[in-house]
Amino acid sequence: MSDTAKNDHKDPLKESDLLVCDGCICCASTYYNKVPDCIGCSGKLEFLCLVTEQCCKLGAAPLWCTSDDKHICQIGCILCSWALKSPTTLCKVQNHICCYVFNCALPTDNEIPCIIAACCLMCYPECGCCKPLKKAEKS
Repeated sequence: MSDTAKNDHKDPLKESDLLVCDGCICCASTYYNKVPDCIGCSGKLEFLCLVTEQCCKLGAAPLWCTSDDKHICQIGCILCSWALKSPTTLCKVQNHICCYVFNCALPTDNEIPCIIAACCLMCYPECGCCKPLKKAEKS
């Protein structure tokens, strides 16, 4: 999800391959524009100090128990993991099923930016059709 989360485990989502479909400020629906990357499902939820991850995607690293300086403690059992860490956000969700990806963050950040879009037409932060999620990131 975030840069810190990408260091914890290999992030199963490639945000550079996501195109915006719908967005309402802190939530966005996106889809993969590359077929091999969309096979499988994954999810991550951060709520204050609790982090849960699930991943059933080809080529993704298993979610094992790890120790690092970002988590206070973390346990994992191949397809899912639970961790405690110092809070960095109120809540953040990222769910992926096949080519559909749902993102939501409060407050928004670089990975899940503020977006206003409908029917693949983005109005904010940039205007256009089928814009990549990376185009909506904060500078």
